[in-house]
Amino acid sequence: MNIITRILYSLFIFNSFLSSESRRPTEKNGFDAIAGYPEVKKELLHMAHFMTHPQDYREWNVRLPSGCLLYGPPGTGKTLLARSFAHHISSQLGFNITYMVTSGSDFQEKYVGVGSARIRELFALARKMAPTIIYIDEIDSIGRKRSSEESSGGKDRDSTLNALLVEMDGFFSKEFPVFVIASTNRKELLDEALLRPGRLDKLIHVPLPSYQTRLEILYLHSDQKPFSLNNKKDILEKIAKITHGFSGAELENVLNQATLSWIQNQRDDSFSFHDLENVVLQIAYGASAEDREQQEQVLQNTPYDTLYAIAVHELGHLYTSFYCPYHSPAIEVSITRPSPHTLGYTRFDWDEKEGHVLSNVNHLLDTIRTLMGGRIAESLVLGTLNMTTGASGDWKRIDQLLYTMITVYGFSFSFPGNEKEKENPQGSTTSSSISSIHVESRLPSLLSESSKTRVHDMMDHLFQLQWNWVLHHLSLHMDEISYQAHQLVKDRTWKKETIDEKKKDLFCIKKK
Repeated sequence: MNIITRILYSLFIFNSFLSSESRRPTEKNGFDAIAGYPEVKKELLHMAHFMTHPQDYREWNVRLPSGCLLYGPPGTGKTLLARSFAHHISSQLGFNITYMVTSGSDFQEKYVGVGSARIRELFALARKMAPTIIYIDEIDSIGRKRSSEESSGGKDRDSTLNALLVEMDGFFSKEFPVFVIASTNRKELLDEALLRPGRLDKLIHVPLPSYQTRLEILYLHSDQKPFSLNNKKDILEKIAKITHGFSGAELENVLNQATLSWIQNQRDDSFSFHDLENVVLQIAYGASAEDREQQEQVLQNTPYDTLYAIAVHELGHLYTSFYCPYHSPAIEVSITRPSPHTLGYTRFDWDEKEGHVLSNVNHLLDTIRTLMGGRIAESLVLGTLNMTTGASGDWKRIDQLLYTMITVYGFSFSFPGNEKEKENPQGSTTSSSISSIHVESRLPSLLSESSKTRVHDMMDHLFQLQWNWVLHHLSLHMDEISYQAHQLVKDRTWKKETIDEKKKDLFCIKKK
């Protein structure tokens, strides 16, 4: 065992050295090469000043940070930011510092004790090659909260974490300047001792990109892509607008997939907006190998009753949103299948220029109502026995919102204790029977049974109120939804212009 362990140590030291040499920052890896994220880069520049000008701080008897944590969703560029940080340090100091790259999983082995030994060897090597920046990706693999697990695996994980905590204590010193950057997608799993001052002093959130950052990322990756100079700006602005929630990696993939398709089809023209929009839909709703002709063939082979039911469901979402002023406006409704798992969709705009930092009760309720619209339209137009399974995703999202509103955001709503909801005059399925089936309780085990019951009753009552609200408004337009569903089956897709016309016509009819 000792021989095997020594071999593993040697291989690890050698690989660490290769990582530090082969990943020395180059001119292409500076902050200037990173699109967007001005606040994140500002935070990292402040951290860099500690390393490049330590004399400015030591005379004031302050403790310099020894590390920082980059946390946020996958694909937001945390690894690239760490590499750019190291490049910036090198450029400021005038020589290349050592940049050692490793991953939390590198310290996990089947042999007990190897992980903690690797930690000690890594930091010993970092001291010898100082000044050094150690980058630990996926630190949650070794930095998880310690437990009382008695298995050898649990004890070894705790031992590895303890070794890391010891090595990180007071590392940034005059003699051995070593700085640690760690990254994770799951900050909530990390042990509190790892995040305390003196170890990972600075916590920097790397969120999903804003509209402006998405636009800059798209511009960055648009070089040597088949764009026309006349419409490139307009296309990229539109794509940035419809990719809310996309990570930087997904934005790069949009342009990459569109270019691959362009090359495979041997085209000699330039990109259009629809080329990139199709890729966005495929990424958002699931990858699909079907092209437009194949999609149309699938639709032609689909029974008309199925297409009509899909259209009714999507128009239920659309028409409900017409009555929800706090909900984002619809920009597209379609019965086409961007993926084999998606039977139609309704897309909504997201106006980030208004700066949606907080959501209020009106926003959340309008979201719940719009989600309910699909199933309620089915119950009104198709009848209770002909309702489809297409609302399963809507139910899950409604349940999450109701649960979060009450247990996380603290929105408390008064409700009648045992009072029954009045029978619906239309004779459709009542809200109480639907909510009792689909509102799932995921309450913490620490709550008492009475508290769980009360929270569940709040969710159920709030569900019923919104159900009746949507049912009332959609029941006014049953015939209109039925007629327009036939039209949508014929048209396949409505864009924003058509949707705006439908909304205008609807309320003009209502006024008359």
